[in-house]
Amino acid sequence: LLSTHYLFSIRILLTVLGAIITYAYADASHYFWLISLPLFASLELLPYYLKVNSITHQQHRENILRWLGGLISAFFVFFLYWDGRLFHEETALIILFLLAFLLYLDCLKQPTMRSAFVVCLLFLLDLLLTFTDLSIGLLIIVAVVGVVWSHIDQSKHISKLIKV
Repeated sequence: LLSTHYLFSIRILLTVLGAIITYAYADASHYFWLISLPLFASLELLPYYLKVNSITHQQHRENILRWLGGLISAFFVFFLYWDGRLFHEETALIILFLLAFLLYLDCLKQPTMRSAFVVCLLFLLDLLLTFTDLSIGLLIIVAVVGVVWSHIDQSKHISKLIKV
């Protein structure tokens, strides 16, 4: 269950679910993005934590501190929202941007096509929410294409392992 395809599919599902919630319930979408921040963090940290030999203890500590800093930043944004200095739309956009930026930083450390795709999809969602009305259909089509590509890539990888 911790294969790169499944983790990628879960990230895409969370992104599309967030887009649908943002489209349907814009006034409450900032709560979803705040909840999704620890979910994305666990999806990033858990596989490396379970594979102890894949990264050093120092790298794991840096990853945890980066995501913890992102969570603290998100709570700071929420304090501004609760204080009345931000509206719910801006709060959701800032937290979504923070999430995309944290994933981008992880992608720089260990670049893969799947992580780059999720980052691009999150930035695309943030841009669509910022500058236009949300085109949910376009985002879902792009997400489905990404999941299908990931499945095909995973199948090719498995078939190479079986032939060897």
